[in-house]
Amino acid sequence: MENLSDSRKKDVLPEFQTFLLDKKLAQEKNVFFYALWASKFLIYSNKKQIPPDQYQEEGKRHLT
Repeated sequence: MENLSDSRKKDVLPEFQTFLLDKKLAQEKNVFFYALWASKFLIYSNKKQIPPDQYQEEGKRHLT
């Protein structure tokens, strides 16, 4: 993965990154990683148009 500048890292779900830091849910060095994967998940779920109540069921199906 290419190195991103600090300013570009802050462009990925900035409110979610702030939330993670404010609630101390992730260390500062890991916040971008969580935001990036949350962003990827949101893109995937929007493309598949999966309703929120089916996220868990879809995941189970892929594991079996």
